[in-house]
Amino acid sequence: MKMNDLHKAVRLTLFISGSFATIVIVAYVVAQGWNDSAMWGAFGDFVGGILNPIFAFANVVVLVVISYQLAEMEDDRAEKDRRAQDESNKFGMRFAASNELHRFHLDLQNAVSTVDAEQIYELRSKLFGMMQSYKLIFPSLKELQVIDMLETYHHLYTSASIYETIKTMDPRIGDIDEYRKNRDLKFEEYKLYIPRAYEIVNDIQIAMTKDLIN
Repeated sequence: MKMNDLHKAVRLTLFISGSFATIVIVAYVVAQGWNDSAMWGAFGDFVGGILNPIFAFANVVVLVVISYQLAEMEDDRAEKDRRAQDESNKFGMRFAASNELHRFHLDLQNAVSTVDAEQIYELRSKLFGMMQSYKLIFPSLKELQVIDMLETYHHLYTSASIYETIKTMDPRIGDIDEYRKNRDLKFEEYKLYIPRAYEIVNDIQIAMTKDLIN
C-alpha cells in the first residue's frame, strides 16, 4: 500500500465514523428534543455506550493500516539495501577480475619472452577458470569462444615445450645444421601463436569494458 492509499484509508475511516456519529446524534436529538434537561445526561451515556466503540474501531483500523504501511516500507528499504549490497559486491568482483586479467597479461608477457612452457600451461588452465567465473559478472564474455581460446594456448604450450626439448639436446650428437633447422622451425611455429594469445586477452578486456559502461 502506498502513502496516498494510507491517507485515503484513514480519511475514509474517519469520514465514515464521523458521519455515523453525526447521524446518531441528530437522530437522538430529533427523537428526544432539546428542552428536556434529563435528556442530556442520558445523551452522555448514549454517546459513551454507542459512539466510543465506533471511534475505538476507527482507531484500530487506522493502527492496522499504519502498521501495514510501516511493514511495507521496511520491506522496501530491505530490498533497496539488498540491491545496493548486490551492486557493491558485483563492483568488487569486477574490480578484482580486472586486476586478475592485468596480472594474467603480465605473466603472459613473461612466459612468452622466456619461452616458459610450464608457465604457459599454467596460464592455459588459469584462462579456463577465469572465463568460467567471469561469465557470472560479465555477460558479454558468453559471446567469446572459450574452446578456441584454450586451443590457441594449447598450441602455444606445445610448440614451446618442443622448442625447449630441442634446445636441451646436444647438437654434437647429430647434424648441427639439422639441429639448428629444427630448432628455428619450431621457434617460428611458436611465434605464430603469440599474437593470438595477446589478442585473446584484449578480447576479454573489451567484453568486460562493454559490460562496465552499459
